[in-house]
Amino acid sequence: MIRAILTVKGGVGKTTTAMNLAAGFAYAGRKTLLIDFDGQANLSNILLPDITPEKTITDVMAGEANIRDCIYPTRVRNLDIVPSSIYLFAIERRMLQETAGIQQFKLRRALKDLKEYDEIVIDNNPSLNMCSTNALCACDEVIIPTVADKGSEDGIVLTLDHCKEILEQIDGVDFNYMILITMLQRTTTDRLYCERIRETYGNNHVYQSQIRFQAKPVKDAGFQSGILIDNQKANVARDYRELISEVMGEA
Repeated sequence: MIRAILTVKGGVGKTTTAMNLAAGFAYAGRKTLLIDFDGQANLSNILLPDITPEKTITDVMAGEANIRDCIYPTRVRNLDIVPSSIYLFAIERRMLQETAGIQQFKLRRALKDLKEYDEIVIDNNPSLNMCSTNALCACDEVIIPTVADKGSEDGIVLTLDHCKEILEQIDGVDFNYMILITMLQRTTTDRLYCERIRETYGNNHVYQSQIRFQAKPVKDAGFQSGILIDNQKANVARDYRELISEVMGEA
């Protein structure tokens, strides 16, 4: 299964979701590949803190490397990563100008022979561009994180419009979508937001699991190059563990 974590809205826990979902799959014994498809390379810096990768997803998208040469093991058993670099933003612009070949399927073609992986998780930049189009053309499911604010709600609409456009205009592409409510606080505004999202999109497109807002454990995991779900005390870590169980069909 290939899952893309995507939304046009930043600051909604996208990268945290991608990393912990992938780690959860790996802990469950599923051979997992995490693709850092964000030029900010936050995932790469967390999971490969002492390594400067020679080859990254940027080289794959530029047509200068086979993806197998860009796969690095992490300290988590069963979890590998294809790191990113800031030059991915430049490659994305080049792809927009390139006319030779089908640019939307570069990532899909790169992933097609990686049969040894049970799960592939793609973390994307918070924008709708040629890279996000590649991720959608390659995935079986897109997960859209959202928080309780108007900008994030608009982000769902814009992201789903982009998804619909790809499904309608590009042959051979088929994926489901799921919405994940993150950074939830115990306020009336947040409760009403959750109700509205579920009423609008239906429970079949919104995860039952909801991720509570708890900044310190998330920040600590990032600074310590740790995995949030290893924290046995934090509510936010417990929420992500429940999400992982739900995604794997164990809830």
